[in-house]
Amino acid sequence: RFDAALARRSGLSADRFRPMLVRRGVERLPAVDGRTDVVISDNVFEHLPDVPAALREIARVLRPGGLAVLGIHP
Repeated sequence: RFDAALARRSGLSADRFRPMLVRRGVERLPAVDGRTDVVISDNVFEHLPDVPAALREIARVLRPGGLAVLGIHP
């Protein structure tokens, strides 16, 4: 259900998803430049020492028109 909901919200076909769960610092994501459709981050940004660097890294891996879903909790 998660993949189907994400496909609807992103406008992508659900059969294109190859989810990769990454548990590491956002400063160096293991993805090729401009090839990622969706980045999801939840409860992370409020703990980062360098938010601009994290945003640059997300921008690096997202394809043009890609979707970043950031859940930020104060």
